[in-house]
Amino acid sequence: MKAYIHSPQENWIVDRIVREFCEDNSDIVSQNLQSADVIWAPAGWCIDQVSHIKLPIVSTIHHIVEQKQEQAEHIIKHDHAVTAYHVPNARTAAALSKITTKPIIEIPYWIKPESWSKITPREHEMARISLGVDTSVKLIGSFQRDTEGSGAVRPKLEKGPDIFCDYVEKLAQTEKKIVVLLTGYRRQYVIERLKNAAIRFIYVENAPADAMRWLYSALDLYVVSSRCEGGPQALLECAACGVPIISTPVGLAESILSHDSINSDLLLATPNTEIAAENIKTFHSHNLYQLYRDMLQKVAGK
Repeated sequence: MKAYIHSPQENWIVDRIVREFCEDNSDIVSQNLQSADVIWAPAGWCIDQVSHIKLPIVSTIHHIVEQKQEQAEHIIKHDHAVTAYHVPNARTAAALSKITTKPIIEIPYWIKPESWSKITPREHEMARISLGVDTSVKLIGSFQRDTEGSGAVRPKLEKGPDIFCDYVEKLAQTEKKIVVLLTGYRRQYVIERLKNAAIRFIYVENAPADAMRWLYSALDLYVVSSRCEGGPQALLECAACGVPIISTPVGLAESILSHDSINSDLLLATPNTEIAAENIKTFHSHNLYQLYRDMLQKVAGK
């Protein structure tokens, strides 16, 4: 069985997922469609470029924002070409089952432990020095896009930037030395909120993938404030690196974090790195690759 994997080529997390899978499973990956038995479209919009091809297709749907009707419409438009869907969590599976009758296969994201090893105290110290942040400061991280892509500055509500800013602003009332570390595209909404609240921030725009672990190294806390998620990847990365993290109840949060680390009111959430470090072992790449291989082989009919 040979699988052709259609990368979005957008310098995004899905491109990293594709690259890692192809590198570590080269024996089943085909570089051309002529020798492929199955196509994997690893993001919803990738199906646009392959839906006309007469091969079995696995289409990954990371999350579904019910308020964005255009997302459901896009899935429906290409549903005829899809043999089976892949989703990373039960929430996405439940939402997708309302849209399609095609098979839905739930397999979570993986993380390569060799790429996201536990951060040492020395790495933490050096990262903070490089950013000019002293030990008296509480450095809080947010590394995902928060602003819609066109027109006026509007929050990307599924990512919960308003929830994040509400949390930081309330925290700043009792903890005066707070700095927020941002990276990623389109951070205008959070930047505007932080400026208005007179909260210091550091913005490393478009940080390369190989710099992400260094950015995590500087943190005292990472906050997932989303309303809807596939993962997010930060849950896996922080758990593997030993970065304290709290989250709203989204995506894979309950599978990775302790119960006390998850709350719709983030002020009530408490990080627990020990439980996260233990739970993340289930998500190591060598534990999950075979499930993806089995999925592709089943859809290919081989």
